[in-house]
Amino acid sequence: MDEDLAGRPDDATQDDPQEVVRRFFAADGPLADVLGPGFEARPEQLAMAQAVLAALWTDHLALIEAGTGTGKTLAYLVPAALFGGRTVISTFTRHLQDQLATKDVPLVERALGRPLEAIVMKGLGNYLCRRRLDGHLRAAAVPPEHDPRLAALLAWSRETRTGDRAELAWLRDDDPLWREVQSGADVRLGARCPHFDRCFVTQLRRRAARAHLVIVNHHLFFADLAVPEESSSRVLPPWDAAVFDEAHELEDAAAGFFGVRVSSRRVDLFRTDVARRLQSLGVGGRGSDSAARSTTLDRIDEAVRDVARLGERLAELSGGPGDGEGAGRRAPLGEALTAEEIGARYRAADDALERVEHHLRTLGEGDDELALLAQRCANLRGDLAELMEGDDEGHVTWIEPPRAAPAVGLLAGRGRRGRGRRAATAEVRLPPGLVLGRTPLDIAGLLQQRLYARGSPVVFTSATLADHRGFDFVRRRFGMPEDALELRLASPFDFERQALLYVPDDLPEPKDAGYREALLARTKALLELTGGGALLLYTSFRNQRWMAEGLRALGHDDLLVQGEAPRHVLLERLRSERDAVLLATASFWQGVDVAGEALRLVVIDKLPFDVPADPLVRARIERIRREGGNPFGDYQVPVAALALRQGFGRLIRSRRDRGIVAILDVRLHSRRYGRAFLGALPRCTRASTLEQVDGWWREAPLPRDEK
Repeated sequence: MDEDLAGRPDDATQDDPQEVVRRFFAADGPLADVLGPGFEARPEQLAMAQAVLAALWTDHLALIEAGTGTGKTLAYLVPAALFGGRTVISTFTRHLQDQLATKDVPLVERALGRPLEAIVMKGLGNYLCRRRLDGHLRAAAVPPEHDPRLAALLAWSRETRTGDRAELAWLRDDDPLWREVQSGADVRLGARCPHFDRCFVTQLRRRAARAHLVIVNHHLFFADLAVPEESSSRVLPPWDAAVFDEAHELEDAAAGFFGVRVSSRRVDLFRTDVARRLQSLGVGGRGSDSAARSTTLDRIDEAVRDVARLGERLAELSGGPGDGEGAGRRAPLGEALTAEEIGARYRAADDALERVEHHLRTLGEGDDELALLAQRCANLRGDLAELMEGDDEGHVTWIEPPRAAPAVGLLAGRGRRGRGRRAATAEVRLPPGLVLGRTPLDIAGLLQQRLYARGSPVVFTSATLADHRGFDFVRRRFGMPEDALELRLASPFDFERQALLYVPDDLPEPKDAGYREALLARTKALLELTGGGALLLYTSFRNQRWMAEGLRALGHDDLLVQGEAPRHVLLERLRSERDAVLLATASFWQGVDVAGEALRLVVIDKLPFDVPADPLVRARIERIRREGGNPFGDYQVPVAALALRQGFGRLIRSRRDRGIVAILDVRLHSRRYGRAFLGALPRCTRASTLEQVDGWWREAPLPRDEK
């Protein structure tokens, strides 16, 4: 246990912690005093808080499913506040991180009457790197006074206390300017950096070392866990307990950080950082050092071209660049990696990178930044080597093909023989959007070795962790020991009165001819019934785009469509415009919290089965089959059922809500596995015809005194 936090099991009271928790959530307790007349005691919330407290005090692992409306954030924050050590709270979405920091933690502080000493830590890419900003300013083609965006960034850098990009309302999520100046584990020099004491990440780590609660996201947590404990690139302070909210997303988040990824963006950043550093040291000047630097630039351009040739050929063998529907979709790499020409291209790329590494290490003997760049080159070589190992029983290799129609002359670069600024900023790039990866098939063993072996208490919680059979599926996926605690709490909402589940029995199946046309007609009828206030969820961008075009052709001009505006703008309009209609895909199936009449209809196009052609999904299926299991029943159905529960959960967000969830997939009726999906959903009134839906909808709304 951290020395700063030891010996403080409950600073505020000498009472038994269980009694403190019981009193905190009581009808006449501290929480009720703070919330006033609007407070309602929730037995489920108290039960969860007591279970979390028990896990923390006994160093147990726990799985807790808490249905929508339980108030699970307070149910783990209060035990964490009473716990004697530092607790890391990890979420999947930034929205929940912000909710914890700005709403829930202050509420618990007011009710307990003492500060919780909490801090939010985001991924390092969210923070400005002062050293990289300096380098970018020196290399910029236009000085800040002639570039309004760069001038605004520079002015902000002098005023901000956090360096968090969230403070920059004008900065797009994908703005290339931020990419040039952001921090990251592979660009930090640590104590050798001239800006170390003023570094935003350094200051963040120091504040975290004094905090009782550290609020992070899954990506940061597992990126940190994947780094050796003795590494200086670790960001999180030592911790004594961990709580994972939105734990249904934990598996894929964790798997990504225990594998390897080589992307065009990673290589581009490396090349840019080398060129920028060499320019700052005076490329083009006289003397042997200048010649060595210029040679290094030539060598890195050769290496990037060789890596690009490897990536382009792998993309061709896996099906070519992605168009609108294929963009970002993984394809298998296993067989392509065995081709003789791929081996030759890999060896050429590795040889070229080895020469770059050698030059950087030679130049970096007296330069910490060049030494770091040499290590980045070595890491890139190591990841490429691991990637080339291909598939085995525990890993799968894959590619996200580059976007279609790349820029002309991508591999040729521009005149690099000139001197000064032009030479240092010439572009030699990989095809944009290319990602190569090698990912473990499951994380059970990794969690056992890296997380559970610490002996610290760990709590996993979500509104959706169990399927129709209970926790068995997630226990296997997470590698949970037999003595792990389990608790499943139903939502306090009255779904049988508040929600109608509509599953038609007269539509074609999703693969049948005419399905899209029927989907469009039925969606239009539902929108006419409710007058809007709808979230339309799709399992593919193709269906989303087709439906948006179809509804607009039918007169629905003012649609909100994912991809046509930032996520937060779309959600704010859905909340504020009573009759808005939002069409969205995967990322909107969760983390969307719109209470009240603004959301009274959720339409789901079909059951959200993972794409079986995805290499990771396919490899998991094949592995289960080899082991004698039933991939469909043991893996595909449970994963899809959890996703469906997330989509269903967007509708009812408070006791005042009332609405319809329409799942326009007749397989829920016609296929045996449909019972598993229906069994995983909350019990509510059901309808199979539009007439039944119309009758339910026209009933009087819930009386105000019952809301």
